[in-house]
Amino acid sequence: KLVHPHTYEKLGFDIILERTARYVSGPEAKGRCLQLKPTDDAETLLSELKRVAEAKDIREFEDHFPGGHFIAIDPILEKLQIEGDYLATRQLHQFLNWLKSIKQIRDYLKKKQELYPLMAELANELPFSEKIIPLIDGIFDNYGNIADKASPQ
Repeated sequence: KLVHPHTYEKLGFDIILERTARYVSGPEAKGRCLQLKPTDDAETLLSELKRVAEAKDIREFEDHFPGGHFIAIDPILEKLQIEGDYLATRQLHQFLNWLKSIKQIRDYLKKKQELYPLMAELANELPFSEKIIPLIDGIFDNYGNIADKASPQ
């Protein structure tokens, strides 16, 4: 089916997206939220509604949901793709904190998998190996500076 682009605006879908985007963390998430498109696939719709219900329940009923280091990660990931480029100390530390937050969320949702199976599944789809965390963490001291032991020189 081809739907005229203005149909979504007439139905208020753009307003729903704008209101929803107010609740997300960070500019990247907001951008992704604003790019959402309606679906006419009932199975997809029901699955997403269940996932939203789980997220809402977490927000309403869980006191200690982890994840406080959600920075704009895309620029850091883009920089890592450039051969010969490297991250500044601050960027590497931000990246480390982001990885730790993702790990904490995964661990939390793994423990609560029976309550939030779709959110746990979503967290496990994030493509990174947790083995990198101690490798990067070993570079820093307790203050987020490069530790003296980080390099043999």
